[in-house]
Amino acid sequence: MKFLLKTSLIALILWGCGKDVIKGKYRNISQEINSENSMFQSDLGRSGFYFTQSLREQAPSLVKWQYPVNKAVYSSPVIYNEKIIVSDYENCIMAINYNSGVCDWVFRTKRRNSASAAVANNTVYVGSYDKHFYAINASNGSLIWKFKTDNYITASAVVYGGIVYFGSWDNYLYALNCKNGELVWKVKLDGRIYTSPSIDEKSGVVVYGDRNLYASDLVTGEIKWKFSTQDYIETAPVIDGGSVYIGSRDYNVYCLDVNNGKEKWSYKTGYWVTGSPSIYKNKLIVGSYDDYLYILDKRNGEFIKKIKSGGDIQLPTMVVGSYAYSQDVGGYFMAVDLLSNREVWHKKFANKKSLPLVYNGSLITVNSESILRLDYK
Repeated sequence: MKFLLKTSLIALILWGCGKDVIKGKYRNISQEINSENSMFQSDLGRSGFYFTQSLREQAPSLVKWQYPVNKAVYSSPVIYNEKIIVSDYENCIMAINYNSGVCDWVFRTKRRNSASAAVANNTVYVGSYDKHFYAINASNGSLIWKFKTDNYITASAVVYGGIVYFGSWDNYLYALNCKNGELVWKVKLDGRIYTSPSIDEKSGVVVYGDRNLYASDLVTGEIKWKFSTQDYIETAPVIDGGSVYIGSRDYNVYCLDVNNGKEKWSYKTGYWVTGSPSIYKNKLIVGSYDDYLYILDKRNGEFIKKIKSGGDIQLPTMVVGSYAYSQDVGGYFMAVDLLSNREVWHKKFANKKSLPLVYNGSLITVNSESILRLDYK
């Protein structure tokens, strides 16, 4: 009954913002997205698990194509309808054809960009250092609407039930009507929001953070619970099976109950944890600034193994099939077999700020000059 009342309320709220945005109940956004790779960390809960063909047991070396860029790319690419959506420091958001490497369109912002896009219903949702949040037509790159905040937007959004949720450096988490960009609600925090929000459908909350982690009601924005760490949270919360997993600059990885924010367990690494974990069955895979990739039991936080990288692991990890992938500060990309918990290979591909994307057995990566698709000979 409580769930039915909540879904009726969200329908009424959105009716006032734009007709037919939602019809009486939460919609599962996976029905609206043509590719599992259409948002940062793959899905609503940011599990980092991608349903696509993994790479082989050796690094890809064939350059299928490369697209030149003039300035740094710090966003992680996403795939939608065979288009690679990526933003850069040259004030551009662009769509590159996955098969040909030809740029289909470019949308220009007023300042640089580092946020990864979220794509749903043929619309690219992305924020910028120019303080605006944009909705862009995914077919042709034309502007649909834009929304002004009071500071930078550097993290990815999440789209659910006709609403797009994102945070800004102005300390607010925003919920906007996907159709027209009108404000549904906003909630102010104590600090800047660096994290990409995540959705838990079952409990009806959006989870996000600054120095603390919060869960807000999807409908009203009311804060349901708050969990404090000793330093900033930069990882996107990973939600799986009633638990929330985060890392913090206080060196710890935490597991919380998504319903009340109570700590279930924590594990201390050797330095900052700024990259989001990923999930594979009962394993949690997460990198640290201490140069190690950790494999933990997600149920109790017990240590399974740590694998030495070539430098700080600042970025999220990702899982495709039974392989985990991570990238360190030197640009070395590592593949780990999660069945045997061993490193399979590592190779330098990219810059330190953009996580490559594995898609259909290819690697989409970025170096200082180009966006590349790497295949096998």
